[in-house]
Amino acid sequence: MDDDIAKVMKYFALISVAALVVFVFVVVREAMPAWKGEQEIAGRPWREGLFIDNCGSCHGQRGEGRAAGRAPAIGTDAFLALASDDMLRTTIKQGRPGTDMNPLGRDSGGVLSDRLIDEIIAYLRSQQQEPRVELPEEPVEGVPERGRQLYAANCAGCHGLVGQGRVGPALNNAVFQASASDQFIKETIARGRPGTPMSAWGQGYGGVKVLSPQEIGDIVAYIRTWKK
Repeated sequence: MDDDIAKVMKYFALISVAALVVFVFVVVREAMPAWKGEQEIAGRPWREGLFIDNCGSCHGQRGEGRAAGRAPAIGTDAFLALASDDMLRTTIKQGRPGTDMNPLGRDSGGVLSDRLIDEIIAYLRSQQQEPRVELPEEPVEGVPERGRQLYAANCAGCHGLVGQGRVGPALNNAVFQASASDQFIKETIARGRPGTPMSAWGQGYGGVKVLSPQEIGDIVAYIRTWKK
């Protein structure tokens, strides 16, 4: 009887040690970015390496975007000045279903922890030279039917007739619709993305063709009809 008890206790002791080893391994792996600081990984600062390994093949090594695909430039001031950290975080975690942008967050089936996603965002922010634009929170007012005609004439060539994406990214995507505010969409249309095919359309931003604030609002209202 005593031998049986000893065997059971030994078994549970081994299980406990194994569980402790696994726990320590996970904790150390998660903590690595915190204590590596700005050390290099494979000859690169580790945040840069983290971005390149997980995002660079589509978005470019510095987030400049790829002309051959629909992955937008996400490392430019024009984008980062308007995009909130929450928008970036949601997009990285959940991806863009139906596009080449796969979810990277662990709770969405990806491989990155919340900590590592925040480090990717920190890398992008480290490249930002211009200050953030404080966008109003209120929704944009517009008439969807007018926006449909304006969108077809000015936006569909790059973003697709129903926002499915072509040269430009998909706008009818559920994650985009949930994470991008009305004001973000409005200001992106107005300001454009210098250095990319997305030209400015708003008054005072030097675009080839100028749309009034109301016309841009109508386009935003039409884009929002795709929100599910």
